[in-house]
Amino acid sequence: MTDPIETANTSYQSLLEAMQTFVAIIELDGRVSFTNNTPLQIAGLQAEDVLGKKFWDCFWFNYDPEVQSQMRSYVLRAAAGERITQEIQSQTSDGLLWISFKIQPVFEDGKIRKLITESHDISEQRRLRDGAQAEERRIQGLLDGMQTMVAILDLEGRVSLVNNTPLIVANLKQEDVIGRRLWECPWFSDDPYTQKAVRADINDALAGQSTLGDIQILTPEGRMWVEFSIHPVFADDGKVIQLVAEGRDPSARRQAEEEREQVLFELQEREQNLAITLDSIGDAVITTDASGLITRMNPIAERLTGWPFEEAQQLPLSTVFAIFNASTGEALASPVDKLMTTGEIVHLSNQTTLHARDGSEYQISDSAA
Repeated sequence: MTDPIETANTSYQSLLEAMQTFVAIIELDGRVSFTNNTPLQIAGLQAEDVLGKKFWDCFWFNYDPEVQSQMRSYVLRAAAGERITQEIQSQTSDGLLWISFKIQPVFEDGKIRKLITESHDISEQRRLRDGAQAEERRIQGLLDGMQTMVAILDLEGRVSLVNNTPLIVANLKQEDVIGRRLWECPWFSDDPYTQKAVRADINDALAGQSTLGDIQILTPEGRMWVEFSIHPVFADDGKVIQLVAEGRDPSARRQAEEEREQVLFELQEREQNLAITLDSIGDAVITTDASGLITRMNPIAERLTGWPFEEAQQLPLSTVFAIFNASTGEALASPVDKLMTTGEIVHLSNQTTLHARDGSEYQISDSAA
């Protein structure tokens, strides 16, 4: 007849073997009496490599005497009735692995009979957390001297870090905003429309999309326009781990826009003046770009060559301005080609003939500069 106690023990052992976490049963003196397959497989071990050994002397922890000492301390504390939870590094066949380690006593009839440990891999969480903390420290060091308004937000839109500028502008303290959702902070709390806009920007940033626009914030002197943006910060795996909100004085941008518009206006004005000047010149004038492609012709040049500018534009000069030696009939090189080669003004001799589009011939003299 099957012993029900033995059957139950076998069932429990099978259950532990199937778990993907690190499970071990330890005697009160620290010796390992059972471990499931997971920690053996990741370390390339066999059961006989650990059974009967002190837990802290096993391969997982013997890479560092300090870690062994810590593990021995955890075992002794658990044997005294304490539940321990720590983040430590365990040795595997591929290197060190961060694990969340738990050890606790197992009671029977009110007495501690054994200890049980459970661990799982937290390497990815540690990497993301350490990366975020390092980035936050780096950003904090950079932000305090900046004149822009900068705040770091968590994934719920709560302010976890803010530089001094937006606090000074609104006469606020850190405790007025840290831990609060950005749209609930005093800069926006007086205007439901602006709060809605800020929440929408945060949702877009959480979806991975940076935002940019002008909004108003509340200051002791009244409402103030700022250029407001929110940017997502990504981990190496592409996940958004935090948000960065920025507010800038838009006057610099507007000044740049006005300067750009002024430059464009001046260029257009110069272009118009150039066209008027060329059109008023009694000689034929053709301008080209550095590649020798036609960019402008005055009316005299159009009549002389037989080419309307609309058709000649962006054609090679030699196509429209076909010149030959009047004595030999030999085709002459484009004066622009000579100019680009020598860098000097090119003058043609009086023995130069222009062949117009309609076949007419004209005795000309010209120059290129």
